[in-house]
Amino acid sequence: ELVNLADNPEHQAKLKELRQALSSHIRETKDLGFFIPTSRSETVNLYNLVRSADFPLNELYDLIEKASTAKAAYLNYFKNYLNHPLNEMRFWASVGIADLASRGEIKQAFPELTQMLDDNDDYVASEAAYALTFTDKKKEAFQRLITPRNEEFRKAGYTILEMTARDKSNRKEMKALLPVLKASAEKYNIKDNEDPGLIARGVLVNMGEIPIGEMYGKDAYQIGLSINKGRRALVPLPE
Repeated sequence: ELVNLADNPEHQAKLKELRQALSSHIRETKDLGFFIPTSRSETVNLYNLVRSADFPLNELYDLIEKASTAKAAYLNYFKNYLNHPLNEMRFWASVGIADLASRGEIKQAFPELTQMLDDNDDYVASEAAYALTFTDKKKEAFQRLITPRNEEFRKAGYTILEMTARDKSNRKEMKALLPVLKASAEKYNIKDNEDPGLIARGVLVNMGEIPIGEMYGKDAYQIGLSINKGRRALVPLPE
């Protein structure tokens, strides 16, 4: 699991075979794993929704597959979905664009992507903002990630920040976010993995603002000790 064989010329035939098998399985089972959290609620039955005659499920799968193997030639294809009424379409188009941007294939922000910062869905806006962190709109992107439209989904932007904080080239722009992140680390819950307070602490750890030993707080540390009591020590210790 430490060596990626996907780019090895000797395995391209097998890679193509397995990708096709996976694609067929996803389509046959009408897999629901690609729907973002804002589309999941007790009032929405996704199982029935994707089986309705007018739901563009195969079109969504086509977009997801292109986003997961993004090429520069797909850029206009992705752009066409940035105004789509379905959140998932806008989200996965943003994923594809973000992948291109992360590889340096998009360096200048374009209007269709910049306008996504105003998207009402925090997951869509956060993914678009991630793409924009690789462009000349880095400052605006980080500001959107720290400012949710819906407080319930603050974690959407914070999760992106936790990842981007590991890139030291982002530190200048992210320094301006520290007051909000530090306040969030104290204000919000830190007990569960998706709590914005815990994710905020993760951002601060990755920025070198707090030691990793303070990420979970004293209560969580004591709980961890009780759960792991009696387990053998890890040898060698993890780095």
